[in-house]
Formats: sequence, C-alpha cells, structure tokens
Amino acid sequence: MAGLAPPEMAPDEHQPCIVVVDADPGVATGLIQELQDGFGRGYKFLATLSARSGLCILERLGAVGEPVALVIAGLQLPDMTGPEFLSRARNLHPLAKWVALGSPREMISSAALHPALTLARAIAHLKAAAAI
Repeated sequence: MAGLAPPEMAPDEHQPCIVVVDADPGVATGLIQELQDGFGRGYKFLATLSARSGLCILERLGAVGEPVALVIAGLQLPDMTGPEFLSRARNLHPLAKWVALGSPREMISSAALHPALTLARAIAHLKAAAAI
C-alpha cells in the first residue's frame, strides 16, 4: 500500500489548532491568513488580542480534547508579557510548539525566551508533520 495518500480527516475528528495571540490586530489577522494559505486544510485557526483571552481559548480547547499544534504570541501583550503567556500556554498544552513574535531587539533582551523558536522553524515543523 506504499504511495497511497493519507485519508482525509473524518468530520468528527479533531483538527489540531493553531492559536495566535498578538496585541496588534493587523499582525494577528495577517499571520492567520498566511498560515491558512499554507496549512488551511489540516488545521483550525484561532486568534485573539490578549493573553487572558488566549489562555481561555487554550483552556476550552483542552477541556473538549482539541489538540493544539502551535501557539504564537507577541512579546508585548496588553495584560501580561508574551513569555509569561507562553509559559502558561505550555502548562496547558505541553505538546504544542510555540513561537514568540518580536523584533530582534525584543528577542535578544528577553531572557525568558530560552529556547525560542523562530516562525520559520515553526513552519518547517508544521510542514514536516503534515508530510507524515
């Protein structure tokens, strides 16, 4: 049976989620659109503008057994820092990959991001997972 394409996901199966949290609506919307263009069929996309809302989304996903593949967060969120949010997100969904969005200066000055993934690396992980 080698060479056969994997079967399409049944409608009742949970699609893995990609959650984007950024204070800038343009960044959140733009990133979701870019990711949907590349991975739209295999993932469910959710975006919000605050860390607290992001944590609520992640809690609800966990409560209903929805898998989370990737959490992307800006470093500067209105209600907590991006690293603090990502730390809490990792506690809720430890198998999810995570990405911190920020300028190079923000990334260098944030000691809490060890070991931070770049967006390019996270997308490479998603492409590799989709190929399996």
